Amino acid sequence: MGVLYATAAGYSTTPSMTNYTFSTRVFTGGNASSWTLSPPSLAGATVNTWYQCSYAVTETTAAGGTGTPSFGTPTPRVTGFGGVITLDENEIDIDNLVDDSNIRTYASYAGTGLDSSGRMKVGLISGGVAVTVAEMRETKSRAYAGLSTDGDVARVVAGEYGGFGADMSGATGAISFSSGTPSAGTLPASVGGTGVTSDTTWKNSKITTKADGSLNYDGTTAVAPSLASLAGIVGKAGGGMGEDISSATGILRMASGTLNKDSALSTTYTDATDNGTTINTSGNIAGTVDIASGGSITVGNITIDGTNNRILITD
Repeated sequence: MGVLYATAAGYSTTPSMTNYTFSTRVFTGGNASSWTLSPPSLAGATVNTWYQCSYAVTETTAAGGTGTPSFGTPTPRVTGFGGVITLDENEIDIDNLVDDSNIRTYASYAGTGLDSSGRMKVGLISGGVAVTVAEMRETKSRAYAGLSTDGDVARVVAGEYGGFGADMSGATGAISFSSGTPSAGTLPASVGGTGVTSDTTWKNSKITTKADGSLNYDGTTAVAPSLASLAGIVGKAGGGMGEDISSATGILRMASGTLNKDSALSTTYTDATDNGTTINTSGNIAGTVDIASGGSITVGNITIDGTNNRILITD
């Protein structure tokens, strides 16, 4: 025996189910979908339009598990507000009361410190220590933010939130970034560092000269530069010839800054003067030759002796 409840307001058609299974408490056949063993919520203005109906089931065969049900006449669950509620207290769902416009859920939480959804409103006491909801909310916020109970950061903070995005607790050296990724070690020259772990390459005291004029940066003993060690050709403006003469033969002659290489003295020389003595284009002395005191000129077997003021002709 028991009570069935209509699944819709105003439904009062007598149940017509033809079978009942005891193990599952399920009715089948007829209008089984219109009746339920669980009482639907009562809605204020329509409370007296919901119907219920008694039933009884006799097992068809002993221990067979099924039987044919019989039903009473459907009656209103409630006779109306202001009247008498015909259901006993066990048939009223105190945790799901319904009025005209609001569902009053979890009324049984009243006086427990919980809201209508069963959530804590005030706090709790653990080990004699009271913890308020505000304190629990702060703890939750810290947990989401990766903070310890002391407020210290306790997890890796992503770069977009101001952190490194990596655990740097064991890092050594300068921290630099490349496309947002941090690394520890030497600071690259591209961001103002030296890119090295030693001061060898950037101290002035480590700079020395090589024989070819280039520089050492590691403190190697300096060598005086020499023209023979210089790579390349020394320009004329720097005191060189301006071209490779290592295989040249003959006489080198400069004309208006241009280097000429002649096989012999050229007869195109203009007159030249040395200490007042004129040499013509033929290479002959034209004019007076002065011999300084103590000097001499020897041409073949003729010597002009400036020391003794004489001319010697030898055989």
